[in-house]
Amino acid sequence: MYICYTAHMDTNERRREIIIQLTNSNTPISASTLAEHFSVSRQIIVGDVALLRAEGHDIVSTPRGYIIKATDTDYPYVGMIACRHDSRQMKDELYTIVDFGGTVIDVTIEHSIYGEISGLLNLSSRYEVDMFIKDVSGENDKPLSTISGGIHLHRIGCKSEEIFNLIKEKYKEIIFFKYVEHNKLLHMLRRSKFYISATKSDGSSLSLLEAMGNGAIPIVSNIPSNREWVVNGVNGRLFRNFKELDEILSNEILDYDEIRKINYKLILNRGTYTKQMQKIEKFLCK
Repeated sequence: MYICYTAHMDTNERRREIIIQLTNSNTPISASTLAEHFSVSRQIIVGDVALLRAEGHDIVSTPRGYIIKATDTDYPYVGMIACRHDSRQMKDELYTIVDFGGTVIDVTIEHSIYGEISGLLNLSSRYEVDMFIKDVSGENDKPLSTISGGIHLHRIGCKSEEIFNLIKEKYKEIIFFKYVEHNKLLHMLRRSKFYISATKSDGSSLSLLEAMGNGAIPIVSNIPSNREWVVNGVNGRLFRNFKELDEILSNEILDYDEIRKINYKLILNRGTYTKQMQKIEKFLCK
């Protein structure tokens, strides 16, 4: 990498040159590298970048340095995978993605106070993965996923949907969790297409209502309490045994968006806290 430098370059010229170098570079450029070439302190470069961002330049900081932000249009196909593992399994996960030709665009976790937190990664080779692992192996630098108990999401940039599917197949499709905090559960429901429950005896399930209200299609056992909310083939699916469940899961549900709209209206009309409390009050006052 060569960076043009003029001994008497003023502040505005230096910032223009930073934009040029980041635009023309295929790899991240660290603040320290820029500082060395421009013969200024690292803090000055950090300040330059902050002001350039304020002017509207899409400069983002990665573990390896600054880059001009990539957009989804830079990849023919972008998919998302959900993962849960500890730091010891992180290298294998990232190797799997890059070995299939994918780019790990970013990582996202759900924080109990701040909501979604994302960090840009842009890892597309084993070398970049190794450098990232080295960066987060120190005592003071930990992966973002440690905040969320290892649960995190990755956006993956690929040359085709076929490549993304190959990557996805390397991960277990079902992950079993222990206790999940309520706000995290709602976040998971919003990112899920389906809610499956095989209970044989139950009252109206609060988790079923939350799932329907957050857009997950209910696939539930055919018991009276579920039939109060789900009409088979209209706003969800009912099954009497695991053979029927297997048949449902083997056939694509094409009317996904319409079912979401139906269930959202249903929960607004019947499933809100106020509506349920009115029913309980009416029952108790009989």
